[in-house]
Amino acid sequence: MTSLPARTFGLTDRGLLRPGAAADVVLLDPDRVADRATFLEPTQLSEGIELVFVNGHVAYEDQKVVQRAGTRLEPHLPVAHAPDSRPPRSQSMSQRKPT
Repeated sequence: MTSLPARTFGLTDRGLLRPGAAADVVLLDPDRVADRATFLEPTQLSEGIELVFVNGHVAYEDQKVVQRAGTRLEPHLPVAHAPDSRPPRSQSMSQRKPT
């Protein structure tokens, strides 16, 4: 999760790499990342994912789940919504004025 959605949902300890924050990091090789799952074999592992940290702990390494971090995210602050740029429901897209 990046800082914008974390801030939107009031998750003050997520979205940034800094002391005291819950660090969720994926180390990957962009030249090798590939999804191998299919409809017939949906649990095939992706390639190119080297290491995953969840809450600062190794959760995935050497193509194996090391531990399941399983944390429940609870907002710490009221949810701050971005201004809504969508037209009101009563207006169709064809009636919307260009911005």
